[in-house]
Amino acid sequence: MGTHRLRYQDAELTVTVKKSDGRFVVTVDGQEVIVTKKGDGYVVANGSNDSHGDAAVSKSRAFVTLDSQLIEFELAGADAVSSGSDGGQSGEKDKLRAPMPGKIVKILVENGVAVTAKQALVVIESMKMENQLLSPSDGIVKAVHFEAGDQVDADTVIIELEVDEE
Repeated sequence: MGTHRLRYQDAELTVTVKKSDGRFVVTVDGQEVIVTKKGDGYVVANGSNDSHGDAAVSKSRAFVTLDSQLIEFELAGADAVSSGSDGGQSGEKDKLRAPMPGKIVKILVENGVAVTAKQALVVIESMKMENQLLSPSDGIVKAVHFEAGDQVDADTVIIELEVDEE
């Protein structure tokens, strides 16, 4: 629990989480919502609108699904842990990492194939949603470490690229 700083797009948000009477009181920049556990997910009560969702946190990102929409937050400042698992976007141009724990649904490339930056390389399922993981840079696929059906932890290297250092 506690207070955390998150970045979403260009905004930095202050989020406070407190547990009270078996539910969570979450305050985002002064606006309070009540989050309760329901089944294998959560219900977010915000006035007259209830949303259903789930959440997962890796070393550098927080992922929230609300009514089937995935929202990705970057942990800011002291909340972020070094060597984050953002699929290579933390400066690692030669590695595609799992941003969150999940199941590999499909590997879209094989060893020796040329890829371009932002090309979809892997489909991963997490929190009952499929997400495409994109190449961090142009390069050649050097190694594919997993196959469809495999489970991966957050920050796990899924694919390595051979990248020209210019």
